[in-house]
Amino acid sequence: MEADQLIDQAEKTPLTRGAVETFAAQLPEAGVGNLILRALGRHRPHPATVLAFAAVAQGQKLSQEALHDLLPDLDDMSFLAPLVAGAEGDRVAFLTELVARGRM
Repeated sequence: MEADQLIDQAEKTPLTRGAVETFAAQLPEAGVGNLILRALGRHRPHPATVLAFAAVAQGQKLSQEALHDLLPDLDDMSFLAPLVAGAEGDRVAFLTELVARGRM
């Protein structure tokens, strides 16, 4: 499935465990961070959030760059912990940087 089609499908996917796990089966094994950034670049935080949760459900690590742009746009702050848990690298340093820069 093409990038734009995946983003459109993510837009239609509710943020429920079952729906996200079903959607996750359609994702490529890599490059989801680029899809998240592409969705956010189009001012579409819902599909970016679905893509992030789907990647985590697949066991992929989320790039800090994608999370840096996504986290301030979350609709529900309860999403913060599971998404940061799926981040690559030093998660504590990442969160500290977000707060220091006023992004959270």
